[in-house]
Amino acid sequence: MTWFAQDGLNLLTHAIKGHQYVVLFSDDQRSQVPNFLGRWAANPGLNFTWADAAILANRLNHSQPLPAADPDCPF
Repeated sequence: MTWFAQDGLNLLTHAIKGHQYVVLFSDDQRSQVPNFLGRWAANPGLNFTWADAAILANRLNHSQPLPAADPDCPF
């Protein structure tokens, strides 16, 4: 899972069994992310489970974002 934040935008990614799930959201939308994860879990066409949603929601609530990249770094 990756968590990245810069300039009020946040990116949360999670790979499950060859599928990549990506959530891009603003700081103002952070509280809505768990509900969005629940909609993914409720979708029978996805291999995203309620356990996956709970894990990501927990990480969202307890993780610190990665520091923003140094704009002076050439890489």
